[in-house]
Amino acid sequence: MILTIPIIISEIEFTISDSPYKKTVQVFIKGCSKGLTLWSGASYDAIGDYTQEQVDMRVLELLGDNPSQKIKDLYS
Repeated sequence: MILTIPIIISEIEFTISDSPYKKTVQVFIKGCSKGLTLWSGASYDAIGDYTQEQVDMRVLELLGDNPSQKIKDLYS
């Protein structure tokens, strides 16, 4: 029998990487080997000077309805 125990995450620690040359904004969640691309190309140009709140909302949007699975995917 395999027991599944839910994990509740109330806070995600990440680093923002903004590359004007590549026109991308990514976040790297602590402990994950892959990053999430928040904006790139035309969306990078459109967002302009983004705020921390916009970053937080975009991270939540990209993590979607199953954030634990998305974070697991970023580990591999």
